[in-house]
This record gives sequence, C-alpha cells and structure tokens, in this order.
Amino acid sequence: MSKEDDIVHLLLLTETQNEGEQLVSLLRNRGYATRAHHISSSDDLESNLQNREWDLLLAQSEAHGMQAKACIEAVKGSGKHFPMIILSPNGDSETITAGLQMGASDVVPVGEDERISLVIQRELNSLADRKRRIRAENSLEEIDKRCQLLLHSSRDAISYVHDGMHIYANETYMEMFGYDDPEELECTPLVDLIQPDSLTELKERLKKVSTGGSMEEEFDCTCVNAGGSEFSGRMFLSPARYDGEECTQVLIRTSSVDSAEFEERLKEATSHDQLTGLYNRPYFSAAVEKAVAQAQGGGDNMALLYVGLDHFDKTRAELGMAGGDRILKQVAELLQKIFGNDKLIARFADDVFTALLPAQDGTKAVELGTEIQKTIAEQLFDVHDKTGRATASVGISVIDKLTPSANEATTRAHSAVEKVRESESGGNGVHLYDPAKDAGAGGSVSQVEKLQRAVEGERFKVMFQPVISLMGETEEIYEATMRMLEEDSDDELPPGKFLEIAAEAGLGAQIDRWATLNCIKTLASHRAKGHETTLFINLTHASLTDASFAGWVAKAVKASKLPPESLVYQFREMEVVNYLKKGKETLNAIRDIGCRICLKHFQGSDASFDLFNHFGSDFIKIDGSFTRAMDKPEGKEEMRGLVKRLQSAEKTVIVPMVENANMIPTLFSAGVKFIQGYYFQAPMNSMDFNFAGEES
Repeated sequence: MSKEDDIVHLLLLTETQNEGEQLVSLLRNRGYATRAHHISSSDDLESNLQNREWDLLLAQSEAHGMQAKACIEAVKGSGKHFPMIILSPNGDSETITAGLQMGASDVVPVGEDERISLVIQRELNSLADRKRRIRAENSLEEIDKRCQLLLHSSRDAISYVHDGMHIYANETYMEMFGYDDPEELECTPLVDLIQPDSLTELKERLKKVSTGGSMEEEFDCTCVNAGGSEFSGRMFLSPARYDGEECTQVLIRTSSVDSAEFEERLKEATSHDQLTGLYNRPYFSAAVEKAVAQAQGGGDNMALLYVGLDHFDKTRAELGMAGGDRILKQVAELLQKIFGNDKLIARFADDVFTALLPAQDGTKAVELGTEIQKTIAEQLFDVHDKTGRATASVGISVIDKLTPSANEATTRAHSAVEKVRESESGGNGVHLYDPAKDAGAGGSVSQVEKLQRAVEGERFKVMFQPVISLMGETEEIYEATMRMLEEDSDDELPPGKFLEIAAEAGLGAQIDRWATLNCIKTLASHRAKGHETTLFINLTHASLTDASFAGWVAKAVKASKLPPESLVYQFREMEVVNYLKKGKETLNAIRDIGCRICLKHFQGSDASFDLFNHFGSDFIKIDGSFTRAMDKPEGKEEMRGLVKRLQSAEKTVIVPMVENANMIPTLFSAGVKFIQGYYFQAPMNSMDFNFAGEES
C-alpha cells in the first residue's frame, strides 16, 4: 500500500469544529492517519469534490444549513465513489432505511462512538479492497496489452489454437507459413501446416497439453507453408488463455534469433505507437517526469503542448474506423513536419497528440501551437475517396521550477484545451495555462502555487506561544508556530492551512529549515539578553525522513552557540508511526546532538506507548481531543488515566488547548507539569510573556 493510501482524506459536515475533531480522533485511535476538511457550504463542498480525492464523508443529518442528503447528491453528481455515513439523532429503522435509499453507506446514531468506529473501519476496509481490485484490473489490462505487443513484435513464430483451429497468429508466424491475411489463417487447422509423418506425434502432444497432463511439450517436426514448401522446425506446445478462452500456445523455431536485433525491435515496439509511429504515452510521460525533475533542479524550462482533435468521435462515426485512423496518421505526419526530427512528439491518447520542447516562457510555444492549430484546420485530409476536415484545440503548460509534478504539468495542458473548448469558438484555438488565473480561487493547484511563491519570497513569520508550568516554576518555555502571509492582504494563515499542502507539494523540508534557522537566530538573540529560554520547534515528516537534517541542525546550533538542550523538536505522533524506520534514525541523531524531542498529538493508545521502545522522547504533548473532552466527567477521568500512565513511563506531560480556568484544577490534581492555550496567551510576535506573573 502506498503512503498516500495510508492517509484517510475525510470530509466532515458537523455543526461545530469540536464535533468534527472528535470524529477525527476516533479515526486516529483506530490507527488511521487523517486529513480532514470541514464543509462550510455547498460551494465549499463542490470545490473540494472537484479539486481533491476523498475517502470518506461523515455528515450529520443537518449542519450549517446543509442537509446530509444534499452532500450525498453532490458526491454522486461529481462522479466520485467513496463511503458516505450519516450521523443521525435518530436510530430507528425508518431513518436508517431512508438514509440507505438516498445512497448513504450506513446511518449511525450520534454519540455511539464504538459503533461509528466499527462502521468507519468496515467502510474504509471495503474502500481499500475496491482500490486494490481496480489497481489489479488495471494492471491486468496493462499486462494483457503488453503481452499482445510482445506477441506482435516477437521474432518467435507464435500462434494460439483452440480445438485444432488457429484463433491468433503473430506476424512472424504468418510470415513463416506464407499467409498475408490473418482471417485466412484463422480458418486453417494446425494439422494442415504439418507434414503427415509428424501428425501422430502432434496429436499426442496436443492431447497431453489440453487435458492438463503436461505443462509443456516440445518436439521436432516438418512444417508446410501456404506455397507447399517444407521446412524443419521445433514446436513448443503449452496451455494458455487467449481473449478469455482456454487454448494451446504454439511456438515454432527454425533457427537462432539475433538477440540484439530482437531487443532493438522490442524497444521500438514498446516505446512507439503502432498506428502513427510516434512515441507512445508511457514513453512521453517518462520524458515529462525527467523534464520536471530537471526544471526543479534549476534546469531549462520546457513547454508541454497538448493537441486534442475536436469532435473526433463524430468524425470517426462519419468516416468509419479506418477513415479515422487515416486522419490520425496524416495529423501525425503534419506534426512531424512542423516540429522536425529533434522534438519529442507522442500520440498520448486516441485523438490527442503531445509534444515537449524547450521554452524559456510560453511565447514561442503559443506561436508554435497557433501554427499547428491553423495547419490542421486548413488541411484537406485524404480518406479513400472522400475528403475529411478536422480542427484541433491546443493547450500549453510551461514546466519550470514551480511545477509540482509531471502529472500536474500534463493536467494543466489538458485544462488549457478545455478552456479553448469552453470558449465561444467551442474549440479550434490555443490557450497557455496560467497558474494564477486558471487554477481557480479555491482550487488545490492555486494553493500550491501560492505556497510555492511564498517559499520563494520567504513570506512566512514565526510567532511564539508560552508553555506555562502548573508546578509554580518560572522556567521560560515557548512553542514556535508558523504563519504564512497572504499575497494580496495582511491576512496570516496558520500552519493548519498550508503545511499539509506543503508536504504534498514536496516543500515541507524547505519550510522546516527556514523555520528552524529563524527560530535559532531569534532564540540566540533572546538568550543573549539573559533569558534562560527553551523553544519548541514544530517540524513535518519531511525533516523526519531527511537523513541530512540532524547534521544540518548540529552545524546551526554550533554556529549559534546555543546550548543544544534549549531546543526541543516537536513531531506529530502519527507521522513518527508512519515513518518509524527513518524517523527513528533522525530522532536519535537529534538527541545525540543534545537537543530534546517532543511527541505532539499523542493519542494514548497501546501503539502510542510502544513508540517509547524505539526512541527516547523527553516531552509528550497530549492530543487536543482529550482537552476538549474534559467538559464531561468521563473526559476528565480519561485525562487523569492518560497522565498517570505517562508519568509511570517517566514522561513530562504538556496539555495544549487549555481555553478556560475550569480545566486547571483537574489538570493540577492529575499532576500535569505544563499547559498552554489561549486562556493564558495567544501566539505573540515576540518572546515577552511575563512568566513570573503566572506563578501558582
């Protein structure tokens, strides 16, 4: 299973944020790494359904003026397929039946956490099985295509025989026996291609293979081609399936095969489209991946051109399959003339051609795209006795250092084609994809672009929130938290709004190092004024899995002359679990420097405590869901039990999100050493909190 499959992408429709976080906590307690989005409106739901893939919808019957039924209809209308669970105040059979009829996977009464957990686990397991089945089916289809391609290009003469009759033969086999028409050979029995003195042995060997008595039979025989000429060969028989039908594979060899020539032919066949002779989609996609990697590493920009023939289904219906193929071949020839031999051109899909060419910006690419569009529109295509016409929409995306992935580069060029087709012309035009305009205000691509520009321009700031001692100590401790500055306003985005996107876009490590360096500089300046301050620094899994991170930290600490123990690096428990092998090495290396470690969002499960067996953690910051649950007696008992267990493990406990004074007596009596939250102080621009004034 991929790392992405390990993360549950969750849509939530709940009346309050706390209710949603409790559901997230349920999933985390089941061992699921969770990325949740709280639905705020129907427009918000539509936007997220368009721009991201989701694994689960948990919806209260009604919240924020929206009903669960409307959410389910929106999901079904988007064409997405994932489990949808309604959380209803009623658990009667009529409510459950109504929910199932509208398309929900299940209806569960609100408050039945154990049942909700079990239903979620069942549906996510079912979703995982469905994904695996789809992957297996796609893989099988790809393997079938590859096998067909290998058969077609093989230097070995191969055919498939059912009940003694040929049902398939590759070109080498047809050439060996002198047949030009595949249909003619399909009507020919295998025995007609063998001399009578070899027939008895052939029939015996065929019987063994077809009845399961042997997995392979081979023997020497005398063959006869269509012209009556005889030749000697060695025949190999084995059981097989072709087009879903049980049959026998027949392979005939007459001489040794030039392996070098065969490899060359095979390479040619697997990288080129059989109809047009251009490169095929897998080859082109690999080239785009290479171009993106080079651009991200500071190499030259490239332009990706996506040429889609307009209304080609209608053209093919009018001219027939053969006529449509002739147009595709002639379009391929036009593109080769326009681009020349030094450009990478491919047939990307049935009616789509793509090209990759150097481009410092999109201007030259647009000029070339316009030439392609006009040339195709003006061309009269020869289709047997008819004349065909075609038009094309050309989309262009520039591959530069901000392009997040090869898939995104191709998607952008395709989106540009759709822009042309959505315009008044309905196609037959050219559009250059502009990330700032075309991604959409709420789209994930737009957010990635904003984040990339923020990284380039260092549009971040660090704020500091005090961590307060409940034991009467006046030790100065702060937690550093990031803010991203919006481009067009003075708004500041909290880390929850951009760090997840940063991780997915591969920018986490860069942001982590920026934050660490700025925190070290600020702390060194602050301690130089006589303060004995400790600073907690939050990091993403990008640093956790970076083998060079600890060495970089060691150099930064040494240069700053800070005592290493004044720095505490803070990681999410779930990310440590997901990247335990590499993470263990990084965490141990950080502790070897003398810095300390804190696990945050600690869930308190048995698996959580098992982490201590792998590495040392100096602080444990309990997940905020435990703090929010303290408004109920059972929540207070759960907090006391967790703190007691952590104290037995000799861990220093921090409780976050303390928002009112009513929580403090319970936390004090439980023996909690440190707390933090907006009740004491929101994050500040500088480290100037009066810790002496908070002495208990």
